[in-house]
Amino acid sequence: MHLKDRALWPIAHWLKLRQTPFAFWTKGTNLDDAENPVRHLFFKYMHTLSDRLILYSSNELKFIGAGNRRKIFVANNTINYRDFPSVRVTKEEIKKEFGIPYKQVVLFAGRMGIDSERKRSVI
Repeated sequence: MHLKDRALWPIAHWLKLRQTPFAFWTKGTNLDDAENPVRHLFFKYMHTLSDRLILYSSNELKFIGAGNRRKIFVANNTINYRDFPSVRVTKEEIKKEFGIPYKQVVLFAGRMGIDSERKRSVI
């Protein structure tokens, strides 16, 4: 769930009242507006309320306060960045192999911008 999901707030508090531990999988803050102190306050509150924090990568550690660092587990979004195979062919060879006729190709990974969510692209 995201912080903007209204159901998250009562569920998180209900879990705390029941003493049921829960983990919050997060980027640490809203990366589209990381310098916004009001938005970050809501993230910080949820960090404190949760029992564990799962971060997408160690890049997000800077958004977690010192008091909540003991809760962190970095999941690297299930991608092992260190063991990517070495690619020895050119972009042109790959395009030819897959029949891609275009000069420029844009690849998107992630959500496609629903409610202004982040997109990542590689050209």
